[in-house]
Amino acid sequence: MQSLRPGRLPRHQQRLHDRQGGPGVRSRCTSHLRHLFLRILAGSKVKVRNSVFQANIGNGIHVYPAGGAGATNSLADIDLGKAGAGNAGNNVLQTVAGSDPNSGAGLCVDLPASAGEQALAAVGNQFANRDCTATDPGALKTSTSCAGAVDLGVTQATGTTVTVNTSTCTQP
Repeated sequence: MQSLRPGRLPRHQQRLHDRQGGPGVRSRCTSHLRHLFLRILAGSKVKVRNSVFQANIGNGIHVYPAGGAGATNSLADIDLGKAGAGNAGNNVLQTVAGSDPNSGAGLCVDLPASAGEQALAAVGNQFANRDCTATDPGALKTSTSCAGAVDLGVTQATGTTVTVNTSTCTQP
């Protein structure tokens, strides 16, 4: 597994620290610079905790198709937060208008056709005025196009069904 090192990043992104540890890469985004987002290829093994993704032109976190011949588009090893004590993501994925929201989705999942049934763990995160660790925080603003400053966007593709576990935050 490859890990980014601060010295290899462009100067304006050197506050992004990726550390290898545990079963996957643990990422922590500490920069307050605009346009610092996270792209994850489906099939990756990654764990994201205690990070803030806001003020992006586009999405905060975008899960892309793996692409390439024989590539797997599994979401099984992408961990943005899981159920159980101490496993919540505690990531800020979207904020309200006037508070530097992402112009796309806080979390966008974009898989190709025929990827089958996929589930993404995104338990215990914060979206625009929704703290998904709270009891009954309400419904997330969702879209099928990852546009319009929504909380969660999941693109539609024939033969692909994506379920995102956002814990106590409901999805319409």
